[in-house]
Amino acid sequence: MSALNRFELRLARKEARRTLPQKITHKVRAVISKFRKWWYNEQEHPYVTKFNNLKCAEDLPVAYGNVYNKHNKINIYALWQFFTKRNAQNLKELTNDTDIVCLVNTRRLLHFVRHMTKWTVVLVTDADRKIRLSQRRKEKTPLYNIGIFLNPDEKLVHSMREHVNDMYFLCGDYVYGKFVVDGDGSIEDGNLARPNNILMNLK
Repeated sequence: MSALNRFELRLARKEARRTLPQKITHKVRAVISKFRKWWYNEQEHPYVTKFNNLKCAEDLPVAYGNVYNKHNKINIYALWQFFTKRNAQNLKELTNDTDIVCLVNTRRLLHFVRHMTKWTVVLVTDADRKIRLSQRRKEKTPLYNIGIFLNPDEKLVHSMREHVNDMYFLCGDYVYGKFVVDGDGSIEDGNLARPNNILMNLK
């Protein structure tokens, strides 16, 4: 059973053990919490504020053709901030390097990385087709310099690990636990909601 399923099961058991007064109190608190989220605009979360302050924030929905909601902004900015901190010493040279090919797993992330860098950005689905084609033709499989993944599943990390030199991803402990190695670069981000609140760097 995955950590996500265990988390949901634990919440269900906790709910079942509540007495009637506790259930009423819980419902009242949920209504108050929902009202507070409605009262304060989406910029109350620090990552949303930082995302909205980016120069490209207004251009991204136009380029993608769809909105970036609060959840998208939080996850994307958290992952990007993790990447920039891990590469703070040579960030400007890195983001301006036109030879870098970066792999991403969502279209929102693809447009974001394109706006923030001068890299060639490729979707995982397109890269997977190229890799499979090269394997069938018994040619050299393509290699990618950087991989930036939002909530990837275990299969994606396993399949792309040998084709990407430097991988950064946001995940939960159900994925993280499969890739723990000595000296791995990982943090648990307190600004992110569990269970997907672990930021990890695999080389």
